[in-house]
Amino acid sequence: MGRIPARSDPDARAAARIGGFVDQAGSPAPTAPGFNQVGLCTTEVWAALAEAVFRARSVDIIGIAPRGLLEALRELAEPTESAVLPPLRYYTPVAEIMLASRDQRSRTRLVNRWQVGLMGLRNLIRALEKPTDPASGQPAGSHSFVSGLSELFVDCAVVLNAGAADEDTLFLAELPPVPGFTTPPTLCSRMTGDSPDLARYVGTLKSSAGPLRQREVNCQPLESETSVGEPTAHRDAPSDGTSVGSDGIPTLTISALTPYGSSSSAAPNLKPVAVVVVRCLSPHGTDLVLKIRTPFTDNDDFGKLSLLSCRVQETDIATAIQANVSPAAEDDETAFEDLWLAAGSPDPFILPTAAYAEAANRELFMTLGLEVAPERLVLRGFQCVDHENGNGQLGFAVFTVDLIRGPRVDELRQVLQRNPEGLVRVPLHELYDPRRELNRLLRRRRSWLSEHCFSVATPVAGSPKKEAP
Repeated sequence: MGRIPARSDPDARAAARIGGFVDQAGSPAPTAPGFNQVGLCTTEVWAALAEAVFRARSVDIIGIAPRGLLEALRELAEPTESAVLPPLRYYTPVAEIMLASRDQRSRTRLVNRWQVGLMGLRNLIRALEKPTDPASGQPAGSHSFVSGLSELFVDCAVVLNAGAADEDTLFLAELPPVPGFTTPPTLCSRMTGDSPDLARYVGTLKSSAGPLRQREVNCQPLESETSVGEPTAHRDAPSDGTSVGSDGIPTLTISALTPYGSSSSAAPNLKPVAVVVVRCLSPHGTDLVLKIRTPFTDNDDFGKLSLLSCRVQETDIATAIQANVSPAAEDDETAFEDLWLAAGSPDPFILPTAAYAEAANRELFMTLGLEVAPERLVLRGFQCVDHENGNGQLGFAVFTVDLIRGPRVDELRQVLQRNPEGLVRVPLHELYDPRRELNRLLRRRRSWLSEHCFSVATPVAGSPKKEAP
């Protein structure tokens, strides 16, 4: 399965069209227009579809890419150093559509699927493409592979183009979750024969899609690693003389916007990040809810456990300053200037602390499916650490949120049931078991987290508003 068939081999393609989906007698699928129900997507079906994607001359993925397909694509590509994706275009609903009904709990799983599709494809493309801009180090397609749909489409259509008028179209629909299935199954249907109406519909849908660009914020670096403890209590000042605002958080000057998830820069910078320590009570004391980092949900440190975290984005600043941001700007520098103008052309352009809270709330909703009242999201302090690759810093604004636990409402069980693949519950006294793989902030700021976040009194079960003095 690690071998990617040659894209130009017509015999191989005829014998293994979409992995060789044929009937039990070995005859080709019928060619009359209609749908051939391939069935539920097993590991073999996902693997066959991944091979067909690599074999195609171009691919359009429309809707929300399923995690099973993304996992199969990565598994096929990882052992192959020369793996090259064909030109791929992803058409998915814009964030405004996905997040429009954040108060509806039934939509939170859908939002998580959308995030997995977008992040998973972005990381796959970055892993397989080489940098094309020596100055920025950004791979081709940082923004260009994705377009935004203005209507909600929750399933997925995969259009495989082999050249001329030769196309295969498959539809992937995730079935509703039911007890006994950790992951809801996905049903695969294949379009058979020619369907001019479908081709015309897909073409119209693609042409109506607009830009979908996610940009993260870059700031000028601080002079050294900085620690600011619990600003709501005693507003410690950094020992290196770093300027802090009235809220006790270091003053950061915004320097650029870059594609979300970018890992390199031509100049040293600081990437601001919102971190949330999610705590709850248990019969044995305090537990934490940690995130399992994967290529489908995060930018790095895959396979490790971390606190909830999210890089501050362009939209977080726009919300904080109550400005509208248009995704129409094609280049990041123009988008940065538009944001600066919307903020009133400040000199310097200071990152508002409210942007951290916006990022934290977005992460809580997308990963846990929770919307919390402002008083439940408590800012505990700020940590700046040098990145391991030696190029730049990460600036963490650290919040705590305490889950409500009671006979009527148990947020802990709700979030674990909603996202069983991405979350794990860890007793605080077992957090630093040497067998656990923890990410950078948990490893490098253990003492600070213990003092300002872990040992702070947790509210009684069912009472989210009680906070430590």
